[in-house]
Amino acid sequence: MTTTSHTHLGAASHSALLLGNLDTPVGSPRNWAWAGGPLAIGTRWLVWLLVAGCAGTFADAADTVAANLRQAATARARWVAENTPANGQEFTRATQAAADAFTKVELKESGSTERFVRVTLNQHGAGFDGIRFTVPKGEPRDLVWGFAALQRNIPSNWYNLARTGEMKGFTQFFRGGPGMKDVPWEESVIPYEVYLQPLAGGELKPEQEYLIWFLFSDPRPKDLYVMLKLVPVGTPINSVATVHAQLGLSYRPTTK
Repeated sequence: MTTTSHTHLGAASHSALLLGNLDTPVGSPRNWAWAGGPLAIGTRWLVWLLVAGCAGTFADAADTVAANLRQAATARARWVAENTPANGQEFTRATQAAADAFTKVELKESGSTERFVRVTLNQHGAGFDGIRFTVPKGEPRDLVWGFAALQRNIPSNWYNLARTGEMKGFTQFFRGGPGMKDVPWEESVIPYEVYLQPLAGGELKPEQEYLIWFLFSDPRPKDLYVMLKLVPVGTPINSVATVHAQLGLSYRPTTK
């Protein structure tokens, strides 16, 4: 009678046997003992329970994220309906609480994304989402930034917040000039809308995180291209031409 010893099996081989060995006939003692025996069945149940538990955890986390985003959207609607300081503070708190769900935009050592980067927002279908970024060490900064999207993906509203505390916000925006070169949508047959904004006054403090939230009119995911650049306080950024220049974008003034 031929016997098979498992004494010298490696860890990988041992694990493979616990889950069944496809190279061994189903009816063989080896396959029955390892792939269909009590130990294998128990192991498979344990693996299944772990996988199911992880899936449940991920689903619960996604539900929490979506709920936080919806709560922020509801708080804003309440503020719009009744413009009171209390409602405004509620919206700020709700947005800050939902900020972990916002897409993190990494800045280079220069304090800029250095190009337009693509982000997909509203993936939870809440109609509310955002981006977040961290100011590096050093001095307070001003900001120039912009986003571009197809018309169907343009948010109905957007604004900025500090991750903690308060700050002053945007007061103006400019439409991106026509004929931009070296941008991701340059070859697009369908035109993109471009919006550019400055934020002056040294509002961005070092090593602090800041948010830009977006409100959308439907639950579909939205692709945007965003670009951010931190500049020294006092940098001229109060005109459409200077904002284009700071972001390194071509600009052709409209002729009358």
